[in-house]
Amino acid sequence: MDEIHVSWQGAEKPAPCDLSGLLSVRRQVVERALIWLKKNNPHYADIEIDRAEMDSWGTPSHGVPRVVYDRMERNEPSAWEKTRTAQVVPPAERAMDDDSPAEIEGVLAQLLQGQDVLDRGSRESEEWSGRD
Repeated sequence: MDEIHVSWQGAEKPAPCDLSGLLSVRRQVVERALIWLKKNNPHYADIEIDRAEMDSWGTPSHGVPRVVYDRMERNEPSAWEKTRTAQVVPPAERAMDDDSPAEIEGVLAQLLQGQDVLDRGSRESEEWSGRD
C-alpha cells in the first residue's frame, strides 16, 4: 500500500463510507487474482503473495483500507479555483421564490424596468410592467 497515494480536492476530508465506491479493496478478490496469476502467468510464478500485508488492510465495512484513508491528503482549493467552480446563486438569495420558476418574459420585463418586451400584450408582461 506504500505506492498508493490519494489526493482529495475539497473543503472537507470525506468519510471512508463516502469513498467506498472509489477506494474499497476486496481482499478475497485481490488474493484470488494473485493466485490465478501465479498459476497462469509465468511472470508471476515466482512472486510471493504477502498475506501479512493483506491482513494489515483489515476488513472495514466500507472497504477502504485504513492505511489508504490515513495517508489521504486533502487539498484546499485556491481562491481562483473557488471562483471558477462556484455554484450559481440560489433563487432564495436572488429574492426569488424557490417554488415557482420565473418566466423569461417576466425576467426581461423586470430588467427593462417595466417596458413591454413582448410584441404580444401578454397578461404576464402587463403584470410585470405595473399595468393592469
